[in-house]
Amino acid sequence: MLSRIFKWLDERWPLSYLVHLSLDEEIPGGSSFAYAFGSALLIVFLLQVTTGIIQLFFYVPNIKSAYNSVTFLRTQVPFGWLINGIHRHGADLMVVLVAFHLTRVFIFGAYKNPRELTWLIGVGLLITVMALTFTGGPLPWDQKGYWEAEVGSNIPGSIPIVGNELTR
Repeated sequence: MLSRIFKWLDERWPLSYLVHLSLDEEIPGGSSFAYAFGSALLIVFLLQVTTGIIQLFFYVPNIKSAYNSVTFLRTQVPFGWLINGIHRHGADLMVVLVAFHLTRVFIFGAYKNPRELTWLIGVGLLITVMALTFTGGPLPWDQKGYWEAEVGSNIPGSIPIVGNELTR
């Protein structure tokens, strides 16, 4: 029964071709632990999305209630402390994994022709991950979050010529 469903899907949408294209790629020099960073990044990203969506159900985005909503999640919601902890530490892990992954790509020369665009997209994703990591800190709006926002928003002020405009 399952094989008939798969065959029916495969006739209408090239599922087996996509699986072959994504999983059966020749790796120069063979596979090694260094190639695991991309997969680990995907897993951590999916974990971040899942825990972030769960936290959205409890977070109240205003200055008076933000701290209380995060505290409620951590203390009253079953396993809320775990969800919040996974999300918080997952953000740090994602930054580390992106750095390792881009370092591996650079050392192995995987950015060279014809993959220059892939490298540029990766650098863009690094900047996006860094920005998202910065935006998560102030959300509870406690003392730590306030000062994270204060320091982070003043960093662009040190850039010559355009720094003041960026800070504003």
